[in-house]
This record gives sequence, C-alpha cells and structure tokens, in this order.
Amino acid sequence: MRKLRTILLAALLILPGVSFGQVAAVLDLTNTKAGTYYYSVTYGSDGSITIKPIQKVLPVGSDTPPVFTPIQPTPAPFVPQPPPVVNPNPVPPPVPIPTPAPQPPPIQTADQVEQRIQQFTQAALDGGGTVTSAVAMQRAYNIVAGALETNQLTPDKTFEALKAACDIVLMQTGETAKWTTWRTNVSTLIADFQARGVLNTKEEHAALLRHIENGIKNTVNTLGVADPGLQDRINYDTILKLQKSILDKLKAMKPGGGE
Repeated sequence: MRKLRTILLAALLILPGVSFGQVAAVLDLTNTKAGTYYYSVTYGSDGSITIKPIQKVLPVGSDTPPVFTPIQPTPAPFVPQPPPVVNPNPVPPPVPIPTPAPQPPPIQTADQVEQRIQQFTQAALDGGGTVTSAVAMQRAYNIVAGALETNQLTPDKTFEALKAACDIVLMQTGETAKWTTWRTNVSTLIADFQARGVLNTKEEHAALLRHIENGIKNTVNTLGVADPGLQDRINYDTILKLQKSILDKLKAMKPGGGE
C-alpha cells in the first residue's frame, strides 16, 4: 500500500473579494488511513486563511454526499474543587423568647385585697356556688382570724387551720369542686404576701384574713342589695353547725390538745 507523506498543494482558490489567486497549504498525511477527507477553508477579513479538517470521512469509492460536521471544541479539563469548609462549631440560631402574659400588679393595700376577693367570690357564685357556702367560708376566716388575735392559734398553724376549716364547710355543703378555683386564687394571693416578706407576725396574718373575710362579706351584701330575698335562702342552721365543727377542730390544734 502506498504510504502518503507530506504533500505540498498548490491550489487555485476562488475566494470572493480576493485579488490574488494562488495560496499554498501543507497537509501532513503521515499514517493517515485511506479515505476521502474534507477541509474547511476560512478566509478572514484581515487576509488570513484558516484550514480545518472536517470530522466526516468517506471510504474510498463511496459516492455518498459528505455531511459536514464541524469539529467541536475540546472541553476544558476537569479541575477538582476543594470541599466546602464546614464550621465545626456552628452558632445555633437564636431561640425566640416568648412574651410573658401580662400579670396583675401586686396587691399593696387592704382595699386591693378585698376587691380581689370580691372578684374571686363572684366568679365562684357565678359557677354554681351557693351563698350559704360563701357565708360559711366567711365565718371560717372570721374564726381563724379570731383564734390568732386571742393567741389560741400560732401563725405557723394559720394555713393548716384555714384548710381544715374550708374543707369542713365545703364537704358539708357538697360544693368542693365549685370553690376549687376560689381556693387556688386565694392561696396564690397569700403566697404573694409571703414572697414579699409582709406576712410574718400574728398581727399580719390576722389582718390579711380579716381582709379576705371582708371581701366575701362585701360580695354577699352587694348581692343582697340587688336581691332582697337572698337572706331567706341562706341556711343559717348549717352555718352554725359548721362554725361549731370549725371551733372544735381549732381546739384540737391548740397546744395541749384543746385544754
């Protein structure tokens, strides 16, 4: 087989707008397989000439029309990128702080205590509590306050005595559930006084119980003004029996067992 080497072509190129005719081109066909090769010739506006091979190759003797497929540019080589830098100690996003619900201002005066007790008592009555239970609760606070004032009860026994007295009242009237919120609210009010350090002596304890007693009494009196028949619906026999039970309980709590 004849080997083709370097060949010098002297071609007469007919290029539009070109005043000269002959352009020399050198093609290196060393080790080229037999076939029909096509080249594109580009004539630039600056007078330059570029000759590029076309990928399509036809076997010798083929009469299939050539399909001119320009050589695609070689893609840029892949350059590996370093992995992204990860902070080993990321800063967590700030945690939103919920806005606390508005709280009522602290109670500072006797009038404020009594007004708050009136609100609690009215809510208990609106929830199904009876006026008989309200009057009995008022008497319970009256008896415990009196025991403090006469030294029959020490301050450290005040709340134990109150719980016992209220339990006696509500178990007898069957209204424990209807006054649960009232008792919780009153306990919170008393705890506020303790936290502020204004509930230490027997006089301070007795004064606070008197204000709670007055708050209940004011509620009942206000209802009585609007409803003249209210007094007739109060079971005073029950209240007298409850008072006796409360007094007996307090005597048992007195140092010496009621002597």
